[in-house]
Amino acid sequence: MKYIALFFFIITSQLSLNAQNKPVVIELYTSQGCSSCPPADALLEDVHNTYGDDVIVLSYHVDYWNYIGWEDPFSSKEMTQRQYNFASSINSRNVYTPQAVINGKTHFTGSNKTKMEQSIAYYKNKDASGYVHIVSATKNERDVQIQLHTEGISDEATITAAVTVKNRTTAISRGENRSRTLTNTHIVAGVRDTNNGDYSKNISITIADWVKETDILEAVVYVKSPKKGIITATRTTIH
Repeated sequence: MKYIALFFFIITSQLSLNAQNKPVVIELYTSQGCSSCPPADALLEDVHNTYGDDVIVLSYHVDYWNYIGWEDPFSSKEMTQRQYNFASSINSRNVYTPQAVINGKTHFTGSNKTKMEQSIAYYKNKDASGYVHIVSATKNERDVQIQLHTEGISDEATITAAVTVKNRTTAISRGENRSRTLTNTHIVAGVRDTNNGDYSKNISITIADWVKETDILEAVVYVKSPKKGIITATRTTIH
């Protein structure tokens, strides 16, 4: 009976770990200079408020709209390159905003609420494959130190760690969204990819100059398989 109880405990514990690590991950490529983006930004926040811990959301601000008259303060070439990298992974030469990418596989116009809900429902039924845990996440001057532990993840998988700012409101004075006040949420202020391994990791992420001391920061970590897309993910508040 002791062996049966131990076996049941191990299986139950593993199921619990998988349940904690199987949220849907939504990556939104957006820009304050794009007139089509505000509805997608608002939908991203609605998704976060509706689904809570079941869905992790990230907002990547690209810089290719900056020429049109308004320079998005949260944009960078790094975020644009990440979008092009995703396009390359699906054999596409084109990028667009607002683009929502779900679990590293499905993509569509980020303001499409119907497709968003359908995609979330689909990926919520997928079990986590492996386990990732944030042991600690601490902010220094201009960087965040994240300590990770992973289990049961293949060597070809990639671990992505990101720092996000909970929200910012900006008055837009030029460009396609001039005279509007926009609220952006879960803005990626720093991101880093690293190779996988079933052991503890220490990852240092340099955060953008626009991050303020008063900003609420989160650490988001997800694991992506070349074939399956994002297979497990987690997040925590940075202290």
